[in-house]
Formats: sequence, structure tokens, C-alpha cells
Amino acid sequence: ANRSPGPLTRHMHVLAAYDAPRFAQPAVELLNKFSWPPETVGTVMTVVQQMFIAQLPDWVKRQRDPDVAAMASAWEEEHQQNLQVARAELENFRTGLPDCFLAHDTIVAEGRPAEQIIAQIRERAIDLVVLGSRSRGAVKRLLLGSTTEQVLR
Repeated sequence: ANRSPGPLTRHMHVLAAYDAPRFAQPAVELLNKFSWPPETVGTVMTVVQQMFIAQLPDWVKRQRDPDVAAMASAWEEEHQQNLQVARAELENFRTGLPDCFLAHDTIVAEGRPAEQIIAQIRERAIDLVVLGSRSRGAVKRLLLGSTTEQVLR
């Protein structure tokens, strides 16, 4: 007998990208308005700036000057503090979200926000992305770009 396969069960993957505390509440309110199917996989992420735009040149790494070493150590410490703050803010954001977002690890990525969000969309086969908007003026948006616009493009 020729049987047709049963319905495919595929989990819905949702990504909520967090930017800053003052922009979080609208996203929390929106995400709590929906009735999420029980198999929904919700992921929350934030993106922080990289410590350096590019790798340090070898000549800087080989420096033995105590002042250079102290400066590099201070930069590293500041970067680690920024990562800790980002993780704490992301966890606080997540606590207000529906249960499907509480069962999965958070993501703190480093780099350009649009690139990192797009990478997660591809890697996790994301079906729905929730991004905040800062409502920048036209000139700032023209000069700086918009993460949301970049992800949409």
C-alpha cells in the first residue's frame, strides 16, 4: 500500500535580539502576546563590540614594555567587564519572556550586530526574528545604518 508520510514536525525557531535595557520592554510585551506552540525553540542574543577591530599585529604582541602590557591588561579587563554586563542584561531580559525562551542558552556574540544576527539566523534555521528599533533620525540612520535594515536586506 502506498502510504503518505505523516505531518512533518519541525520546531519553530525564534530569535530575540537584545540591544539595551531601554529598548527591551516593547519586545518583552510583544513576545508575551503570542501563544507559542510547545515545541517552539526561543533563543535570545546580544552582540557586543569586539575588543579590537582586527587582530593585534605581531610586533605589539611581542612588546615587553610594562606600560604597553599594563594598557593591554586594562583593555582586556574592561572587555571582560563589558561581557559580564552584557550577559547579566541579557539574562534579565530573558526572565520576562515566555517559557520557550527560558529553556535554551543565551548567546553573547562579539562583532557587528547585523552580521552576528544573520549568522545565527543561518546557523539555527531561525523562522522569526524580533529586533528592536532605536528610531534614529534620518541622518544618523544614513551615516550609521540600522541593524534592523541590514538584517532585513
